[in-house]
Amino acid sequence: YIIDTLKALKDEHLKLAVLSNKPHEDTLRVIEYYFGLDKFDIVMGKKPYNRSKPEIDGCLEILNALNIKPEEVLYVGDTDIDMQTAQNAKFTAVAVTWGFRLASELHGYHYIIDNPKDLLKIIEELK
Repeated sequence: YIIDTLKALKDEHLKLAVLSNKPHEDTLRVIEYYFGLDKFDIVMGKKPYNRSKPEIDGCLEILNALNIKPEEVLYVGDTDIDMQTAQNAKFTAVAVTWGFRLASELHGYHYIIDNPKDLLKIIEELK
């Protein structure tokens, strides 16, 4: 479902990015292996000059690179660190229940979804 959802998002001409606390080179390898780098406009892991999430250094770099505003971002994540990052960056937080943490462990989100395709419903609702 994730690959299909990514394709549907790209078909809508939406900009997609990955921000990870894993080292940058590792992040590139993982995303390439599971999804393909072509699905994303930016894939960014932890770089020496950026502080780790929930600090927003990486978020600011992505906003600048994609020329977008915080209010235009749906930040999808599976940890409380992700939800804190979204809050700190003034993004709309979307928690997912299939990731690293249980749904009961996630706090501070605007939406919570059980299926990747539910993201398409949120985007349609926000249009």
